Amino acid sequence: MNKKVKPFFLNEGINISRQKNKLSMQLPTNMDFHNKEVALGYLGLYYSWRNVSGAFKSNGEKGYNNNQFSYTWVNGQTYNVILPDGFYPIPDILEYMQKQVMIPNGHFMLDGKGKHVFFIEFVSNPTYYTVTMTCKPVAIPAGGSNPNSLPLGKVPQLNISADNNFGKIIGFNSGSYPALPNTTTFYNVNGQNVPKISSANTVYVQCNLAESDTSLFTNAIYQFSPTVPYNQYIPIIPPNLIYLDVTDGSKRMIDVWFTDQNGDPLDIIDNEINVTLLVRDA
Repeated sequence: MNKKVKPFFLNEGINISRQKNKLSMQLPTNMDFHNKEVALGYLGLYYSWRNVSGAFKSNGEKGYNNNQFSYTWVNGQTYNVILPDGFYPIPDILEYMQKQVMIPNGHFMLDGKGKHVFFIEFVSNPTYYTVTMTCKPVAIPAGGSNPNSLPLGKVPQLNISADNNFGKIIGFNSGSYPALPNTTTFYNVNGQNVPKISSANTVYVQCNLAESDTSLFTNAIYQFSPTVPYNQYIPIIPPNLIYLDVTDGSKRMIDVWFTDQNGDPLDIIDNEINVTLLVRDA
């Protein structure tokens, strides 16, 4: 016998939570949820949560503390790189350092076509499943120029502090690369660890209706990992509905919120979220 199912639709239009990782819908009156079950029928949201933030986010919540590193230039001076909160694949981190820090500081050469040439790079290395870092002796490119009269022959250093988690993103332990300053030898090394581009590799969908004693996340009704590129829409239609017991009692509010695998709130930027909950008799 098929059980009668009642859908509840949550979206930003009715959201009263004022939190980007949470949808809250107030029911017209108290509703009795005794002897009920709930399942996720549909979820649609954009892949828009950050992978980089400071110790605290702009809204005051605890951040990933992974937005800072530095480099020591051949003049012996250290320059900080502070990434604004956002989502950064490895190429974007490198681009920010070069365009926003190294160019303003004059730490580049120009090739024969007037293109900037830099002497610190890190790139994804799919063969070894690492990030490869390269630090090269400062030199004038063939046919190029030295517009800032940089001293030649020495190798700059990239510095990863133990005081923050930036090293986890690129898979390097804390330290300086190369270890000694003022070297003159081409330097190339792979990271010691698997790079963790995103701190949130699994998303838990949680709901105040659900009650489970088989999970650390007692309110979790679904979990997923993004399979689309960043900024793209994630439509989730569970192929098999998983009904969970609803906590007994009457409720006036239905809440759905999103966390990472550690239970930390998902730092969602785009709050265009649509959720369909399915409730039926147990």
